[in-house]
Amino acid sequence: WIYFEGVYNYSEVYINGRLLGIRPSGFASFMYDLTPHLKSEGKNVVAVRANHSQENDSRWYTGSGIYRDVYLVYAEPTHIDLWGTYCITKNVTKSKTDFVVQTTLLNEQAKGAKAEVELSLYDRADGKLVATSKKAINLKANDSLVCEQTLKVKKPKMWSIKNPNLYRLVTTLYVDGKKTESNEISTGVRTLRYDPNEGFFLNGENTKLKGVCIHHDAGCLGAAVPREVWKRRL
Repeated sequence: WIYFEGVYNYSEVYINGRLLGIRPSGFASFMYDLTPHLKSEGKNVVAVRANHSQENDSRWYTGSGIYRDVYLVYAEPTHIDLWGTYCITKNVTKSKTDFVVQTTLLNEQAKGAKAEVELSLYDRADGKLVATSKKAINLKANDSLVCEQTLKVKKPKMWSIKNPNLYRLVTTLYVDGKKTESNEISTGVRTLRYDPNEGFFLNGENTKLKGVCIHHDAGCLGAAVPREVWKRRL
């Protein structure tokens, strides 16, 4: 696949002269499968066209063309889907909490596959392993499914403004006994509550929300924003 974090805007992406797709939005990320169109010999040419002429940008300037990172992504036929790792905390107390993890798996083979999803949760501050889980999955040919696992953690370190504690979740996939891929995301533990009379509560403590609501760009200055501009706005 070729994965674009952002092209501004009305992008058209081609591989060896073949149109892969059109993306009007300049802010949304997107990905195209190159596999069916690749040549095994010679050069493979990717072309990207951005048509900014249809947009009347008067209030701000977001830039033109490929203004965010681009990645070439490779995976085995049986793999974790794009953005396929999702984590949420449940039953949160000071003494324990549950990390519920959903992993979306795709099997793009014409035959079934035996897979195993291994989860490892680390304290990001000291690198200590705090919980693990393994689950075996049978995938049918050309099928997808969601594997759900729960990690139980005692005395979780809560995320707060003063102490932004985080955990590192590593997801490893094994297919037919062989390790095929691994990814990681950051996650944390916190409770949120809104009260119409008393306001917002973070981890049970009344908290004032402070900040600014802004685009990723700084008006006419564009998307490459000097730090001084954010400081002045804030």
